Amino acid sequence: MRKDDLSLFEGLRDIDPYFIAEGEEVVKSLFKSEIEVVSLLMEEHYVAKISIPSHVKVQLGSREEMKKITGYEMHQGIMALGVKPQSVSIAKMTGAAVVLNGVCNAENVGAIVRNAVAFGVRNLIVDQHSSPPYLRRSIKVSRGALFQMKVHITSNLPELLKKKNGIATYLSNEALSLDQLTIPKEPYFVFGREGTGIDKDVLDACTYKVKIPIDPIIDSLNVAVASGIILYTHLMQVKNK
Repeated sequence: MRKDDLSLFEGLRDIDPYFIAEGEEVVKSLFKSEIEVVSLLMEEHYVAKISIPSHVKVQLGSREEMKKITGYEMHQGIMALGVKPQSVSIAKMTGAAVVLNGVCNAENVGAIVRNAVAFGVRNLIVDQHSSPPYLRRSIKVSRGALFQMKVHITSNLPELLKKKNGIATYLSNEALSLDQLTIPKEPYFVFGREGTGIDKDVLDACTYKVKIPIDPIIDSLNVAVASGIILYTHLMQVKNK
């Protein structure tokens, strides 16, 4: 096994400017995108399964060797090292967007991203209080859907939302029931923390506040589940116009 670049896979850490994409389907999705790929670390049998550009370094090893490098038991013996894209300008984003405000659980970030792409949304806006979208776990949970999205990192989410059709998920009785909302053109769907929800200044900057009707025996839904319901509702409204 070649030794160059292997240190970047050690411990599966997030080391700027790189990210790690793990798993066959995730790596295939990465190669379908325009994101720069530096190298692959994988078992030999994947060579016949994946079309690999000539500039990408390929490092082969057994499952046991990969475990020694990463410190983890790998479910699939393939990982790619990619370069994190630069934050995309808001001006280059058209259509609906998903906005994360303090969503700090990497798995929730990945699940929301997967929902977004499944229901036709290709723009992701993340504030500095949220888990970074290019964490290995987020990418894995999204099944590589992140690579199909334009990503913008903002340091001032309230200011950004003042110029958009922000739709905040909100548990208060003053919020409009989702089934009563006519979703506007180019909506920005805002999702917040599991515990405390959306920050007040972000909430105030949103044009609409909506809630999903649920049985009162349950006080709230998981944020990723809520995102799926809201984004599906948006897709159905778009199709029915």
